[in-house]
Formats: sequence, C-alpha cells, structure tokens
Amino acid sequence: QTSTTPTTTTTTTATRTPARSEPVSENSSAPPCSEVVSRSRKDERQILLLIRLLYVTYYMAVGCLQPFLPVYYHSLGYRGTFIGLLGAITPFVTFLVGPLWGMISDRTGRPFGVLYVTTVVSLAGHLLIAPLNDPRHIVMMVFLTACFSAPVKSLIDSLVLD
Repeated sequence: QTSTTPTTTTTTTATRTPARSEPVSENSSAPPCSEVVSRSRKDERQILLLIRLLYVTYYMAVGCLQPFLPVYYHSLGYRGTFIGLLGAITPFVTFLVGPLWGMISDRTGRPFGVLYVTTVVSLAGHLLIAPLNDPRHIVMMVFLTACFSAPVKSLIDSLVLD
C-alpha cells in the first residue's frame, strides 16, 4: 500500500504602491526634499562667502598694521630696545591669555559674542595707542590690545571648523 499526499504550493505576490510625489497629508507644510537640499546648499555658499570675507578682512587689517608699528614707534623717537619690548608684549600675552578666552567662549557657549567683543575692543585699543606719546600709555595700550586680540584668530578658526 502506497499512500500519496498531494502537495500544494502557494505563491503570494506583493503589490507595490508607487511612491508619492506630494506630501503625505494635505495639511503638511513641509517643502519637497529638493527645495530643502537647494536651500541648504545656498546657505552653505553664503556662509562660506562670509567666512572668506572675514578671513580676508582680518588678515588684511593685520597685514596693513603690523609692519608699520615699529616704524611708527621709531617716528615717535623711541629706540630699538623699547620697540623690541613693544613687539614682544603681544606674543607673550597671547600665549598666556589665549586659553582663557577659549575657556570663556566654551563656558558661555557664545563664540560669536566673544569674537565680536574681543574684535571691537582690540580695534579700539589699536586706535587708542596713537593719541599719547607717553611710554607708559603705549605699553599699557599694547598690553590691553594684546589681551583682547589674542583669541581672535583661534575663535575664527574654531567657528569655521564647527
């Protein structure tokens, strides 16, 4: 006696629904994906342009001012030793104060605000060096200017990398 069991095979076919090009709900105000992508690329280009403008402006200002400071000090009648001392103040103060400004920027969470304040005060400090021809005034203004110009380059770099 041989028994045979019938075998049945069932196949299921899944039907796919075509993807919708309109938003899922009629009340949704989300723009299509292509608009979001094009807007973000446009924003990126504008930000990149502003960053380039910031770098060019900052380094043009530094490049125009720094080479002529020793000449200016010499025209005031100061000797090489005093001019060298004034030139050494900025790197020394930047070495000491730069990390402090970085900590202030990190703690406040407002690097743009810190950059704005330090840039404006540094600019004012550079402008206030010229009015008086007193060595103590010049040393004090170079020191204060160095304190506030110390974080500018590192903050710009940090903002670009974020």
